[in-house]
Amino acid sequence: MITYLLLVSLTILTFAQDECREVDMASQIMNHISGKECPTYDEIIFKRVEEEYKKNYGSLKQVKKSVAGVDLLGSTQELSIAIEMLGKKPPKGWPAAAVGCETVLCSFEKLLGSKEAAMQVMNIKAKTGYSLSLDQSINQGKADQIWSAKEVRELDSMASKMPPELRNLPRLSEFERQGDHLRGHGHGTHVAAYASPGLGGAGSAQLVTYDAGLRNLTNGKNPYEIVSWPQEVFIHELCHHHDYKGYYASNFSALTSSQKESPFKKISGWKEVTDDKGRTSWKPSEDAKFVSSYARSNPAEDYAESCMNYILHPQELKSKAPEKYAYMKQYHFKNKEFTNEVWTNPELKAWPKLDDLLADESTCNTKISECIKTLDLSSWNKTSSQVDTNECFNKYKKEKIVEMSIKLEAEENFCEMGGTNKINEQFGRVCGKATSAFINIIEEGKKADLKPAIEACEFDKDYTVACVLGKANLSLNPPKELEATVSSILKKRVPDRMASIGNKLADTKTSQWLKGCLKGIKTVEIFQGTINDSKQVQTFIDYSASDSKVSQGFIGRHIWDNYDRNDVNKTCANGVLNSLANQGYKIPESGFPVNIMKSPFLGEFQSFENEILKKIPGALSGCVLQSCKDEKILNLLKTWEGKSPEKRSGIATPSYAAELRSKLKILM
Repeated sequence: MITYLLLVSLTILTFAQDECREVDMASQIMNHISGKECPTYDEIIFKRVEEEYKKNYGSLKQVKKSVAGVDLLGSTQELSIAIEMLGKKPPKGWPAAAVGCETVLCSFEKLLGSKEAAMQVMNIKAKTGYSLSLDQSINQGKADQIWSAKEVRELDSMASKMPPELRNLPRLSEFERQGDHLRGHGHGTHVAAYASPGLGGAGSAQLVTYDAGLRNLTNGKNPYEIVSWPQEVFIHELCHHHDYKGYYASNFSALTSSQKESPFKKISGWKEVTDDKGRTSWKPSEDAKFVSSYARSNPAEDYAESCMNYILHPQELKSKAPEKYAYMKQYHFKNKEFTNEVWTNPELKAWPKLDDLLADESTCNTKISECIKTLDLSSWNKTSSQVDTNECFNKYKKEKIVEMSIKLEAEENFCEMGGTNKINEQFGRVCGKATSAFINIIEEGKKADLKPAIEACEFDKDYTVACVLGKANLSLNPPKELEATVSSILKKRVPDRMASIGNKLADTKTSQWLKGCLKGIKTVEIFQGTINDSKQVQTFIDYSASDSKVSQGFIGRHIWDNYDRNDVNKTCANGVLNSLANQGYKIPESGFPVNIMKSPFLGEFQSFENEILKKIPGALSGCVLQSCKDEKILNLLKTWEGKSPEKRSGIATPSYAAELRSKLKILM
């Protein structure tokens, strides 16, 4: 059984708030209606499908026949296709779809949701020999899985690209659709579809796709001119069935790609190896070249990927694995090449004047700077995803698209070149080079190792973000319009400088910051009380600040990162910062001061409270004169300093003892 992996990743889109508020020419442009009425893609495709349908079935004689219990009119060929598609177990909606319809085309239009799809399923059978199965037996009695009109359009466009070599392959008669919730064969969600040969006798082969194989349809574009994921999936699986021709011819012994004397297998030097546990696997030669990583799995996947790319992406195969391109051309496609097909040759879809307008990116960097300055580097979304989903920037790109329509609609060949349809397709190319360059700059900035710069700055007592970015020596060279934006975005990569300077307090003398903390404190209130219903009496310390706008509180209690309350915690933190600034430290440009109050600070401060402030009431007992009180407080300071002289030296001074005494309010 051959599987095709789903190689796309699910991206959860997050939308940045629109910061562009211009209500001038932009709003007028967005309301512009093109003066030239060109057919839409839907109209172009319908006309194409209808012409093809008439060519295949229009001249055939109409007869009436029972189709899954309903008598309908149509050509013998159409009626046979309908019966084959509905199979043994038609969808539950089939009888209702046929009600009120005389023709098979009418009933399929109602069942599939569009007249275009009804004609396309008939055309697909005529072009390829395969039908799109509507038989629900595969879905195990669960919800019906019916091809949507958009899926049918995608498969018809795939069928239009399908070379004769992939049509009417042995034992394969239909494409089956199975919901992701009904996965079998041990398939995980990474499997988009699978191919299975008929095993022995006259058994029929299978080509089954899950929902995952039908994602990323070419909505809003012409699928007959471009390649999509579902088209790749089906051509890949058909290439497996093409490989099965050798399997059938060799009496079910080996695929074309893996037969002993297979010229294809020899290109990559594929060999079967057995490990020490008896498990076999395929290994290519070291110098083998592949068109994709999936092609490296085994000869069968190598064959299917090479075959699919030969048809849909020939230049890709020719550049990455030229020997395999030559093999496909010589052995399987009768020297037919696809390099000049509309879906592979950009020149066939080129519109030089549109390309010139897209090349003008003179205002793009300014707009990127306006719209994407709030880029979140901490988001798990990639930079490219955040840029792609930015409402402000997308609004600007839409305005540019309409501007292009206005400028180009005067051209004589406007509709012939694709008109508004083609211009709208170019949305992703608007500011393409500028956007790509910006994303690359940010990605390079995200990769830069800031640790050496941070260590160098801290050695210099510099805790500014500017120092870190300066010493990081980032050679990003953004355009002038983006310098400020890139700088503001990359600043977010630098860890919190307030927290860093707080952590450094463990290495700084307590006397160098403790006095600063208490400098802005007006009173230190010491009192006794109990917590809740506890009978245990405890000593508490409450602080009030000199600034009347700041409330009182307990220093170091009930604080958190980015704490922004106006209370004594902030007063203490600002005092610490001022003390450090006076000693030559360069303080962070911004941030939350309370973030400096980390474990080194709080541990030392709580020791100061427990061994000095809480002991002061007892020490001052019996003292009446200020000189007595100052002496007692000084003794407590000396004792505390003596327990850690290297850290606390300079704290036990008469002046500091007197300052503490002046702030005391003892309620015991």
